[in-house]
Amino acid sequence: NTPYMPLRSSLTLDIHYLYFLLVQFEYLGLEDTHLPVPEHGLVETETTMDNGGKAPSISSVGSVMSTLSLSTGWQFWSSNQHSKQDRPLHEDIVYIHRYLSKVTALKLHMNILIDTQHGVTKSGQRTIRGYETPLPQDGSVALSLKCFKNLKFLELSNISPSCIDNWPDLHTSLTSLVIKSGNIDNAVDIIGTETPWSELKMLSLQDNSLTTMEDEPAHLIRSITHLNLSSNLLIDIPAALASLYNLSCLNLSYNM
Repeated sequence: NTPYMPLRSSLTLDIHYLYFLLVQFEYLGLEDTHLPVPEHGLVETETTMDNGGKAPSISSVGSVMSTLSLSTGWQFWSSNQHSKQDRPLHEDIVYIHRYLSKVTALKLHMNILIDTQHGVTKSGQRTIRGYETPLPQDGSVALSLKCFKNLKFLELSNISPSCIDNWPDLHTSLTSLVIKSGNIDNAVDIIGTETPWSELKMLSLQDNSLTTMEDEPAHLIRSITHLNLSSNLLIDIPAALASLYNLSCLNLSYNM
């Protein structure tokens, strides 16, 4: 089986951590996201007794950094943070922003934890102060991926496409797109109706709720060579797939 994502060089990130980082980026003028800022959502405004009143270093926000799956470059940076504790927080944020601009493969996932003891739903086991509430899936809060300036591979897991902003910007850059368990019932919701995905070669929409593939979205992805529609609700082979003349691999397993 041909992997849809690079096996070793992907950055894996919880979407709530991305939300946290985007808010910090905008606060420093690095990105223009217009995202709502949760209460206590800016770590720059907080102080601790342990560091003499200074804003905490990003390395002290353990719930953010210790759960990131990062490439060698970031791991090297993190392992050397003990020698940089006196560096201003904004320099750490700028470094992270610069790092993300070089990332080519991104895996975003959403971890939801139900706290049965207190009867609440939280954004995972290691929550960030101010970001405990799970990101809404209705598009009312949509995160931009513009800081990933070299992004070629994108995977969303348990995330609705409506949680991501500026999809048209990705039409001319992505070569591989994977959306798993995103509650997609219409391919138009992700493929769109106007702008072709000129560079896209691999598309996986497995484990969603697709019942068909219409002609309109299909003609926008004619460049793809690999298509995975497994584990959906298809009752037959969509006729629109006949227009995908570059297709060399098609997975329709585990449908109706």
